[in-house]
Amino acid sequence: MNQIYTKRNLRWTLIFCLTTICVLLGGCLVTVLVSRNIAAARLSEKLEKLANRGVTIGSDSFEQLHQANSSKDSVEDWVSILRYFSADASFIKDSEAMPILGKGTTLPPDVDQPWSEQVAVETFLASYRSRLDQAVELSQRNGPVTFPLELRGIATLLPHTQEMRQLARLLLLESKMAARAGDADREFRAINGVLGCSIALRGQPFMISQLVVFAIHRMAIQQLQSAVEGDRLKDDQLAILHSRLRQLSDFQSMYQLGLRGEISMGAEACRSIELVNPQRTSWASFLRQTGLADRAAYLYLEKMESAIVIETNDLKDFSSQIRASQPKQAGQSIFAMDQQIANEVLPAMSAFGNAIVEHAMVNRLAQLGIAVRRYEKANAALPTKIEDLQSLGINLMELTTCSGELPKYELVPTAGLPHRAVLWSFSNNIRDANGMNATAVPSPTNKKAQGANEAESPWWIWELK
Repeated sequence: MNQIYTKRNLRWTLIFCLTTICVLLGGCLVTVLVSRNIAAARLSEKLEKLANRGVTIGSDSFEQLHQANSSKDSVEDWVSILRYFSADASFIKDSEAMPILGKGTTLPPDVDQPWSEQVAVETFLASYRSRLDQAVELSQRNGPVTFPLELRGIATLLPHTQEMRQLARLLLLESKMAARAGDADREFRAINGVLGCSIALRGQPFMISQLVVFAIHRMAIQQLQSAVEGDRLKDDQLAILHSRLRQLSDFQSMYQLGLRGEISMGAEACRSIELVNPQRTSWASFLRQTGLADRAAYLYLEKMESAIVIETNDLKDFSSQIRASQPKQAGQSIFAMDQQIANEVLPAMSAFGNAIVEHAMVNRLAQLGIAVRRYEKANAALPTKIEDLQSLGINLMELTTCSGELPKYELVPTAGLPHRAVLWSFSNNIRDANGMNATAVPSPTNKKAQGANEAESPWWIWELK
């Protein structure tokens, strides 16, 4: 009897265990299905909400965004000239010994200072003069260009972006050599050409492309400052360069274009789990079935949606909002994997935001520098205060720093010589004693006290003699 009871008890125990397992598996399956459906529904709702605001995802929408913000009019000419300077073996070899382009010695900052490499550099430029003139002429055509792209989601390559940076370096070298040769018209064309490279590239809906636009813009400002400080350009040339700077001052559109491109590609990347992290390839299909990929895409879009509505008009407010938009740190457990995937795809918003602010402040200071020189040409005297520039139609409230204040300006007496105008601002990376963004720079003479060289200095100073 005991043996029969034991067998019967064991059978019921096995039945109970199997039933429990089936119930648990069934419950897990139902939970997964419900979770997947909820994730899909939330993602669909988010996509519809974004679509109603004109923000869509996928390769097709990216291509539409690209074409809507650029033109194909001169794309073949651009591709041809970029291909030449990036693929011609002789140019590549010769440029390796050049300053700016390769490992050549740095040009002296003073255009009148003798330089042993000057003849060699001018010979190099003369060797490629026809192509260089073609690039200068091409860069004068206004408007962003629809460069061809082979879309691969977040793995998309941007060869024309990097090629444009190299062309801009070549034009920067051309402008510096023109200044040393005393050829102001040639210098103007080259500076205008560098700005043209920046404008041509600005229609690409990638954050990285917009960052290259900013970098090329800084190249142009570098030589523009030298030309304005040295009073080497005519008034009509200054007017043209000011107009080009205005073309590169629509920071809101550049910010939103970069983010919209990231959104278009990023949401798809979240759902392609193995693309984000190849280590998940073996179980990517299972993770998608659980709704994890849709949850990650939702979290990604939620964060990007909050970022894309930030306005750039007030740089101080923009800076604080960008810092607050950084994603929260995801846990390391399997239950936080959706946030982990979203964070892996999310762009470095804080770095992009800082680049926008720096670009805006450099651009605005350059506009003011040009205005000071144009005021002097029109009135035969430097302005006594920055507000005098309003007589040129300058809206000073559009040219404030990230502190909300105008850059500083003063006339400095020089013994036995006319006064010189000093216009200064500062990098967005400067912090005060409390670690917050600086609100003003008390005096431009403090720059040398920082112990930083010209390239590293956070102080931006224009000195117009």
